[in-house]
Amino acid sequence: MNEIGKSLVFYLKYFPEMQEAFEKGREFQGVESATVEKIGKAAGLQAFDLLTACTADWVKQLESSKVANFKQSRKETVQRNWAIEINVRPRRQKSSAPLKRQIGIDLDRDFLIPWVWSRGGVAFEEKIKQLLPSKTESFGSKKYGWNGGSIAISPVNIPWDTAKDFRLDAANIINDAKKSLCAISPEFIEALLKL
Repeated sequence: MNEIGKSLVFYLKYFPEMQEAFEKGREFQGVESATVEKIGKAAGLQAFDLLTACTADWVKQLESSKVANFKQSRKETVQRNWAIEINVRPRRQKSSAPLKRQIGIDLDRDFLIPWVWSRGGVAFEEKIKQLLPSKTESFGSKKYGWNGGSIAISPVNIPWDTAKDFRLDAANIINDAKKSLCAISPEFIEALLKL
């Protein structure tokens, strides 16, 4: 992936306006509502492409480690939510058992945010942080208004405003996201499941 898709760059550069126009089926800056909808749907596909480019190698590494069972969200869900969620279960746990751990990455207005969630609420967040490699930047759930038990790990800034003609190079952003995701290693998952 050389560039982030133009529709995604456009959507995020004008995020508040596009959110309102897309959700309410309205025009935006003289762009017809049907075109706004097309841009929104294309942005979802391009968000999927960006998130997949960031996570494909990482997911393969986790799955091949056999430290847990991993179940990734479906493509349609990623396109709609601009996030990859991966359920993490101990190897012998049935898929019908209550989910206690998740990992993933979100794309929001300004950042790609790798994250970890564990049942246990805010009180559990410090325990998760202690499992991360030293000097790993991390934030608790309150920073992003997430559910308790969630930790954001080394968010990657995306400079949407530097895009020229809605073109933005993807290589550095993807590489930075891959580096951030390294904190969620097979060893980390193994320790997380023991908490």
